[in-house]
Amino acid sequence: MKIAIIYPEMLELARFKNNRKEFPPFGPMILASILEEKGYTVNILKITNTKYTLDLSNYNIVAFSISASASFDIFSNCRFSSIISEKSQLLIAGGIHAQLFPEQTLYNLQLHAVCYSEGEQTILELVDAHIGYRNFRDVSSIVYKDYNEQIVKTLEAIPKKINLQPLPARHLLPREDIFLQGRLPDSNLLLAHTLFNRGCSYKCAYCAVSETRISYRTGESCRRELQYLQENDGIDGFTIVDDNFIINKNRVRSICHSIQDLGLKWSALSRVDVIDESILKDMVKAGCIEIKLGVESGDESLLKKMNKNTTISQIEKALRLVKSYNINTTIMILHGFPGENKHTTMMTLKLLKENSALIDKITMTRFVPLPGTNVYENPNKYNVHGTHAFNGWDGKWNQFSIHFNNKHWWGNASDFSEMNNAYKTLEDFVLTNWEYKY
Repeated sequence: MKIAIIYPEMLELARFKNNRKEFPPFGPMILASILEEKGYTVNILKITNTKYTLDLSNYNIVAFSISASASFDIFSNCRFSSIISEKSQLLIAGGIHAQLFPEQTLYNLQLHAVCYSEGEQTILELVDAHIGYRNFRDVSSIVYKDYNEQIVKTLEAIPKKINLQPLPARHLLPREDIFLQGRLPDSNLLLAHTLFNRGCSYKCAYCAVSETRISYRTGESCRRELQYLQENDGIDGFTIVDDNFIINKNRVRSICHSIQDLGLKWSALSRVDVIDESILKDMVKAGCIEIKLGVESGDESLLKKMNKNTTISQIEKALRLVKSYNINTTIMILHGFPGENKHTTMMTLKLLKENSALIDKITMTRFVPLPGTNVYENPNKYNVHGTHAFNGWDGKWNQFSIHFNNKHWWGNASDFSEMNNAYKTLEDFVLTNWEYKY
């Protein structure tokens, strides 16, 4: 039994201008490791905007991992230009876009089944059903068409705890896609990306993280993975790709205590309102050298509209605390959320100017109403237009990318012009005052 799991390479923008690799595809790597444990042969195949035609004729099962709506068009190109033996193959899909739009994905890609939840249990059930020539009615968390061409939605499976999963199948991808250099501050350390928890309990209006049920790994589990990567792959450090690392402080402390003797340097992402001295002490002892803070804006009224619910006081306190422990600070700014204007941008500029000595790096993205977010689901509330909910939509999902975006998403022409001019002012200030280092 040969299984192909296909994922898209979506490049991010480093310092606004340069393309670089994002973190490796954890979803496909975890599914692959689960399948390999059961004795199946798995390949993870990468597609891009320009290279998406594959010979898939030798695979029994083809799984499309649609990690974001922005990648859907690439998958459509792959599905209908690749060599596929549909009569003998099982064609399935999962991932964020599939979870948000399972029926649309089923129809548009002409698949046999689409998983609308976490896929660890579902993929094994689908493989078993395919091998046994059984109906899909007993497979959890999928939509499919029955013999009468009617859509059937099965019951959702209870998501498998991330702590019980095998390690991601990094060995199925080229080393250069897994281990990177130059991503930690002022260093050329070889690092790996790691996932220590899944889900986020916060509900920021711009964020597409749909899973509010948080699954944690134990400190012992994290240590085993890092020790394996250190001994077998020679890593010097790692970066944690959790949407928010500091959610449960007891869990963070458990991880820090478990790994502090490994001598690895690392980076993590956090909200500003969960930073305190006790957690920073533990993180520094364990090797943390960078914290990426979700600041987003210097205007409190805009932060409230984002449902971020943080304050300027909390932002400045977090910056002071992090810097007092000699930890590098990267702050993330989201510009252009509905309501952004010259005044809100000037408030962000004020925050940056007054705290410039505490900020080592700034990452800026421009607002996009990502499918699955509160903004996307409530366009009238945010005065958003141009999504698939509106007449005249062009059907191009690739426009929902935070890295390649300058679209008029909300408000009138005057709003858009003012917001664009304000962004240029902010961008010029950041480029002038923060030399790009890593």
